[in-house]
Amino acid sequence: MQPQQNKAIHLLLTILDMTPQKAALVESITNGRTSSSADMTGHEAAKLLHWLRNEEDRLMKPSRGKVMHLLGLMGYTKLDGKLDFDRINAFVKGIGSNNHHQKDLFKLNRTELNRVVTQVEQVHKASIGGKKKAA
Repeated sequence: MQPQQNKAIHLLLTILDMTPQKAALVESITNGRTSSSADMTGHEAAKLLHWLRNEEDRLMKPSRGKVMHLLGLMGYTKLDGKLDFDRINAFVKGIGSNNHHQKDLFKLNRTELNRVVTQVEQVHKASIGGKKKAA
């Protein structure tokens, strides 16, 4: 296995909050041959990375989409109407206690992302409430 594959595996496990399940996942991919990711073959590592990336999409894509959608509704867009990811990431980094490591949206782990979603929902709700009162 290549060192970058092992690094990517550990990063995805951290993002997905699945580090405690690492040994079981490795054993499953290697058919019980090993529980250490360092002992995996390149092919086995590629299979695990593929599964982890699919799992990341399945678990986190809806929440990331919700953050992007709500911030887009709040005006975090460029002149052409597309999302402004620099502004979105600046907002997400500045959330404070819900993102105390000041990570970009796509670097948040599941727990952090869930907290950020909740806060963005609250900010969006407050922004709508303010617009309705002004009308």
